[in-house]
Order: sequence, then C-alpha cells, then structure tokens
Amino acid sequence: MRERLLATFIFALLPSCFLALTVPSWSELETILPSCTVPQPPVIHYNAIDENELKGKLVLYRDEDGYCPYSQQVWLALEAKNLDYVTVLVPNGLAYCNNDEEDISMPKVIWPDGTIQSGPDSIPAMVEKMQTDFPSSDTIDFFPSVSASINVARSSITRRFDGVMPRNTVPSSLAPYLFRLPSNENKPRPKWDIFADEDGPYVPQRKVKVTLEEIEEILEEYNAGPFFVGNTISAADLFWLPILERFVAQLPLIFPDLQQPRDYELIDEWMAAMEEELPCYACRIRGCDSTWQKLLSGMLPELKESFEDQSSSSFDWKNTDVWKRYASTRPHVADGGPVQEVAAYIVRNRESILKQTSYMGDDEALREVCAFLANPQYDNVESVSKDAIEMLTLLKDDVLMVPRDIGLLPGKALRSICSSLQLKMVKS
Repeated sequence: MRERLLATFIFALLPSCFLALTVPSWSELETILPSCTVPQPPVIHYNAIDENELKGKLVLYRDEDGYCPYSQQVWLALEAKNLDYVTVLVPNGLAYCNNDEEDISMPKVIWPDGTIQSGPDSIPAMVEKMQTDFPSSDTIDFFPSVSASINVARSSITRRFDGVMPRNTVPSSLAPYLFRLPSNENKPRPKWDIFADEDGPYVPQRKVKVTLEEIEEILEEYNAGPFFVGNTISAADLFWLPILERFVAQLPLIFPDLQQPRDYELIDEWMAAMEEELPCYACRIRGCDSTWQKLLSGMLPELKESFEDQSSSSFDWKNTDVWKRYASTRPHVADGGPVQEVAAYIVRNRESILKQTSYMGDDEALREVCAFLANPQYDNVESVSKDAIEMLTLLKDDVLMVPRDIGLLPGKALRSICSSLQLKMVKS
C-alpha cells in the first residue's frame, strides 16, 4: 500500500506536459506499479511441462485461449476458493479435439495427493474433492444445506443440469448446447463435433425457450436470494454460469426473435449478482459477448457479423468496491483498479507484446501507454501522443484478449479509454 501511495504522489507532482515529454523506463514503471514485481500465480505452457516440478501441487490444465466453458467452471471454483494452484495452458488444437486420452481431456486437475481427474464428466467430482480438501469457512461452501431431504447444489450440477439443457444437443466447447446431435446415422459421432444435415445444425428454438423458462423457475424456488440455493453462492451457480454466459452472447445471432436470457427477470438478477458478489468472475474470468459471438460466427460464417463490442453485462468497470475485494486477497493484482491492471499486465508481458506490435509501434510508445494507464489521472487524454493512441488501439483490437489475457472489467476499461482517445484524435 505504501508503494502505491508513493507512486500516486509521484504522478501528482508531474504536470501532464512532462508526462507527455518524459516517458518512464520499464524499471520506473515497475516502481509505479508495485504489483508487477509480485510473483504471479504460476502459468506453464503444455509443451514446457516439467512433471517433477508439479509434484505435490494443485494443477489445472485448461485451454490457452480461455474459450472452454467446462475449463471455466473449474477455474471459477478454484478462484472462488482462492486456492494456490498452477495453470497449464493446453494448445487449442489439443484442447478442443475429440480425443479421449486422459492426459489432454479438458479440464484436467492434478491434486497434491496425486489424484488425477479429467474431462467435463468429472467436473462434479472435482468440485466435491475441492470442497472436501479445502473446506475453509473463509471461502464459499460449495454445498450449503438448504433442504433436509436433498442437497440442492449437488443435484443442480448433476441430474438437474442434464435435464434442463436442450436434449439431443452437442455440449460443444465453443457453442455449448446450441447444435443438434445427428439423428440419421447409425454410428456414433465424436462427442464434441459440430455438424449440419438437411434439417440444419441448430437446436429448435422452442427447446431453447423451454430451457430458459425452466432455469427461471429453478431460480424462483429459493427466493431468499438471487442464487440457485437462495442467498449464497454454491457449486450450482459456478457450474451453470459459463453456459448461460455463452447463451447470452450467442443466442441473439441464431434466434434474434427469441426472448433472450437477460430478458428473464430472475436470470438477469442472478447474473448481475454473480458479477457483484463473486469478484473473481467479473474481474478476471468472465468473457465478453464479442468473443463468444466471433467463435460462433467462425463455425458458421453465414451468421451476420454484428458483434457486441463489449458485453451484455451492465456492470460498471469503475465499480471500485468489487475490484478492491478482488485485489485485497491477491497481491499480484493492481490495487489501483482495472485500468492499472491493464498497465501492469503490459509491463509484465512487454517482451511478448513488443514482438506482436513491432510492425506498428515501438518500445517508447508502449511505455507511454503504460505510463498513461498507470497514472491515477488517466482521463487526461490531452497528454497522450498519437503514437501511443495507435499503440493502445492495437492492443485493444489485436493483442489483449478477454478472457485469455485480461478479465472483463480491465477489458471494458481499455475499450472505454480507447474510445476517449480516438475521439481526441478525430477532433484534432
């Protein structure tokens, strides 16, 4: 905290014209952004695994782009418990292929005791073990008792989920439960394939409508709060959320006349409450609508490419309370807010970013971007050069992806600031 106050004080002493003329060095930026020097949770690429170094550790294998909703379910659970774990990023070609080999079936968890669980069908068991091995009262209880006869959270991630999702559909990693399983073939098709036949690829709209209505009814059962079991987040919320997040983004492209998920009162209240009450979701793990829409359009180019620039989420990236709660238990996160988190991410990953942007910008422009974002007065757009604005726009459009690199709130902050800077360029 003292370092953060010192950095704020230093910036307060510098007039905007000086900031524009004197671009800090990388080491100076690390002083301004103390979280840059705090060790990050370990992230390893699949091709660089040293199994000896992973022994005795909690390890999550997930897809490197953060597209897979099933990996996201486990990622959410680990972050909700605020556990120390190693992330192994698996190349998309392995993560999304129809491969039943245990070593690359996503998601995969290796536990400190050596237990290995993998694949979407193992997720309920993963969450059960997580609660058993890490039952701390300071974090979420995945299976709270709200009924004497049945554990609602447990039944909601097994029997109930399968009964509510549209039947005879593909649980695709890229567009879950929106495509039909084949009905005219004798041999089974790969579990995760997308296919099209004479009836078209999509699940009938009426089935989606029934699914959304049933989810609304489930959320109505325990009216003490907005969550699946009432007034507390449980494993059920973490399990259903990634699927509904993609429904919100992808259904309007396929069924524009359908009553959309967030048009349902209780579904909308539930998703808003998850963003507010589970800081790790909005701050890091949640994706944005344009990401999920582009994935769907990539599989079906005939879809109209009218993507939401940000997200159907109305959550304000300037909501300092949620960010403070998220950063308070994570020293590696910038406590100054999502804007400073973008700057910190750039400083930590500057070498790889410069390789991606070398055709258009240089080291100085990237440092100017970081200095601008790190400054508590980042809304002073008059001090920013044209080169820095172009670099920031490039980062927004082609380099920093949600949720692969940064979370929804930093992504929204980046886009908002870019809009202000681009407006400045137009006026000048």
